[in-house]
Amino acid sequence: MEVGDDGDPPPHDRYAAAALSVAVDDTGSPVDLIGLCQGGWLSLVYAARFPRKVRRLVLAGAPVDITAAPSVLSTAANPITGVMIDELIRLGDGLVRGRHMANLWPRELDETSRVVESLQLAGPPATDAERRAEAIFTRWDRRTLDLPEPTLWNLNGHRL
Repeated sequence: MEVGDDGDPPPHDRYAAAALSVAVDDTGSPVDLIGLCQGGWLSLVYAARFPRKVRRLVLAGAPVDITAAPSVLSTAANPITGVMIDELIRLGDGLVRGRHMANLWPRELDETSRVVESLQLAGPPATDAERRAEAIFTRWDRRTLDLPEPTLWNLNGHRL
């Protein structure tokens, strides 16, 4: 997200942020945001501004330096060392395998409650439509994505 001389984002970024805010309000919070590239920046800024509206945040291909200042995100990522990341890449033959990352992701103990909350149901799935929605959600939730190894760049555009 760019910032102009006046300290505000340009109109196209303000429009994107406003559209995201409307979508989240229409959907009902908290939401899970997945941001790719520029969407990663937008999702991160939104989550920082409205932390109670975002349950989970996934950034892919979004060059964000989470160590620039102490934060909830940098504290959570702090235990993950470079050695761990290197080992994950080695295990994935040059990829960060989604199945390996899924094992590191915290999961709720009560899967039914998580499904009810995620699908915003009144209770456990009771109708055929709710059971179909649960099956679709569960299939989606169990899918993993393999990503190329993280590449870090310094401010001069050189690979680290």
